Amino acid sequence: MVGFTLKSSELEDLKTRMIELVNSIRDRREELVVNFQINLSNSLKISDSADRLIRSINKIAIEQINEIRTDLQEPAKKITNVTDKLGAAIEELQEVNKLVQILTNLTNLVNVILSPASGLVKIAGIVTQLDKLT
Repeated sequence: MVGFTLKSSELEDLKTRMIELVNSIRDRREELVVNFQINLSNSLKISDSADRLIRSINKIAIEQINEIRTDLQEPAKKITNVTDKLGAAIEELQEVNKLVQILTNLTNLVNVILSPASGLVKIAGIVTQLDKLT
């Protein structure tokens, strides 16, 4: 036996046709019962057949859900990979930002040391810049 897989659109078409068939079977059964053209035993057999078709329709719906889930797994993996890469890039940027801040604070410290101010003002400026480096 050769196996094959139907596309989602084909499954949907099959499911729609089966639902139409079930509705037609039920309508016809009801018509036959109302007109006393079939007995209870035959009515139950027809109803059982319609129920089997409904179970098949449910299996098709489950297959469609499985196909959608499978189709979404690959994009989910890609999104996870991109998110991980973005997280790593953000960490790198934060490290670069820290380095720039340290260099800025060192430059400010050198500027305070080399500034023409003297005495307590210069010492206060140096202490302030050293505090920023810690």
